[in-house]
Amino acid sequence: MRRIASTLLLVLACALPARTLLLAQCAEEPPLQNAGAPAFACPCFAAGEEAGAVFTAPAADYPIEILRVGIAWVSQFGGNPAQVESAIHIYGAGLPNPGTRIFSLPGPQLQDGFINVFNLEPIPGEIIVNSGSFTVTLEFANANAGNFFAPTVSYDNNGCQPGKNVVRAIPGGWRDACSLGVAGDWYFFVVYRPVSCGAVGVGAVPDGDAIPGIPLMVTAAAAGQITLTWDASCAATDNDYAIYEGTLFNYYSHTSLTCTTTGATTATFTPSSGSTYYIVVPLNGTIEGSYGLDSVGNERPPGASACLPAAAPTCP
Repeated sequence: MRRIASTLLLVLACALPARTLLLAQCAEEPPLQNAGAPAFACPCFAAGEEAGAVFTAPAADYPIEILRVGIAWVSQFGGNPAQVESAIHIYGAGLPNPGTRIFSLPGPQLQDGFINVFNLEPIPGEIIVNSGSFTVTLEFANANAGNFFAPTVSYDNNGCQPGKNVVRAIPGGWRDACSLGVAGDWYFFVVYRPVSCGAVGVGAVPDGDAIPGIPLMVTAAAAGQITLTWDASCAATDNDYAIYEGTLFNYYSHTSLTCTTTGATTATFTPSSGSTYYIVVPLNGTIEGSYGLDSVGNERPPGASACLPAAAPTCP
């Protein structure tokens, strides 16, 4: 006897767990960089001090994911062996105080005479900056102050731009490098990509609780068919719906039954044999919305043969 799982017929609340599902991958943007070509070494740091740059992406790109960091590492005469420093840090703000660290890469190894590029993308978790300025620094493990043979960070010969170059001095704390007499911009760069690719309006169908409206319902139709009905997505710009079907008691088995209802909030069809469940997911033409949350509040995974890349809903 076929049973329809009423508890899984709906897409649940838009409230998300801490680990947001974001499967759409945006293209990389041109690097953020303040400096011209590296020109001068600065052997002026004690162990534990930091030097770095403040960056601001275009407002329309936020939130962004940091993918790679580049640092020019030079000495006056060159030829030093590779050197391991304390860490690369990313902070969530700019001057006068970059604030809390949002990421650290311990023990970076730097080659003298090169622009060293560190690929952060394979590291578990995403490095996300939601808005505004952020700061990337190198923390020194090896003192180089006054040692003109030692490798260190480099600055250009185009003048120092206030507010874009930082030093964390010991003692003294955060300082604008220009105010300390640094004559150029530190040579750091960042490669990033937007998180949302400009997509807007993706949502979820009502769940009868957090999202008001009539949730997904099923009724028997003629000739062994069933009819699904639901209220419109919580996002007004969603203009279509996908329907996924899965096997009851195998709750992540859902595959796409149809990738469009031509905007209708009802569909009639013949279900597969056996016991089945259904999920309706709203679409906005470029991405699809929430598959709902499971019994412990985690976002359900996208279905096999997903109709569009999935993204976290933006409402309520």
